[in-house]
Amino acid sequence: DKELISGFEMLKHNSLEDKLNMFFELCDKNKSGTIDKKEFYEVIKDSLIDYQDWVDLKDIINKIFDQVDVDGSGELTKSELLKACQHDD
Repeated sequence: DKELISGFEMLKHNSLEDKLNMFFELCDKNKSGTIDKKEFYEVIKDSLIDYQDWVDLKDIINKIFDQVDVDGSGELTKSELLKACQHDD
């Protein structure tokens, strides 16, 4: 998705938190303050080339949500996303 690539290019010198905030805003289409699996998938799938990548992406997103969605709501908050990306393990 050209919008996603352009946005990340503009932020390449910004902090991880700034980049994650931008990604979060791109994903949170309904402005609920959380990202569900469908919103996450829709933003990323446009940058993939073939159908198998789309299928694999769904599995990857499920694994991400299993690890990052600490409150078990089925949605990611900015706080959960940032905490997961800053984790050093």
